[in-house]
Amino acid sequence: MSEIIALLEDLNVISVTVRLLLSILFGGAIGLERQGSHHPAGLRTHILVCIGSTMTTMLGQYMFLQFHSDPSRIGAQVVSGIGFLGVGTIILNGGHVRGITTAAGLWASACMGLAVGIGFYEGAIIGFAAVIFALIIIRKINNFYYKRHPRTKYAKISLKQMADVVYISKLLHTWGVVVENVHISHTQKDDENFSNGVTAVLELNMKSYVDSNSVLVDLLKEECILSADYIKPQENIAEPEHDVL
Repeated sequence: MSEIIALLEDLNVISVTVRLLLSILFGGAIGLERQGSHHPAGLRTHILVCIGSTMTTMLGQYMFLQFHSDPSRIGAQVVSGIGFLGVGTIILNGGHVRGITTAAGLWASACMGLAVGIGFYEGAIIGFAAVIFALIIIRKINNFYYKRHPRTKYAKISLKQMADVVYISKLLHTWGVVVENVHISHTQKDDENFSNGVTAVLELNMKSYVDSNSVLVDLLKEECILSADYIKPQENIAEPEHDVL
């Protein structure tokens, strides 16, 4: 057993093959989870990041054995350099940020690749298990909690015309907010400029990563919205004049 461990810790054809296979396995598992959730960086990206990190560390180890140079110098650049790739997975949509978990997953894949490349198998395996736990198990716990405790809010919005209700509903959907119901409470007739305006009460179901305050701020930036604010459920209109959705 000790001979096998020594063989894998040394830099040879067998250890290089095992390390690259592990990097493909670890990076692929994380990438598959991200790809299944329809995120920008998927299976191939995570595999390539993990392989690249593994190769980088093995190169540092080889340079140390051949030229007695510092093996950590080349690997240290991976930790900072992977940030540039992670930035490409972060999407800003109307003030709402998505992709941070994927960027962190890429960084974690790079760190696992470094551990595998240097022969720190125990750390790489435990780290891989921790990453999978965070991505899959914690997500299921998080989803279960929000199913039991949904983030439902009611927003009272005044719009310039009826057609704007559909536009706002689609816009909210891109921000991670599902419009469950829309009730048109009354038509504004007191203002000649907005004689076709309406006041709508929207029942919103917000995903876990959505900041409700940011949603309200971004809504107020839209030209078609005259006013917008959250109201309490009991303030919702019991008998609306029109049901849009």
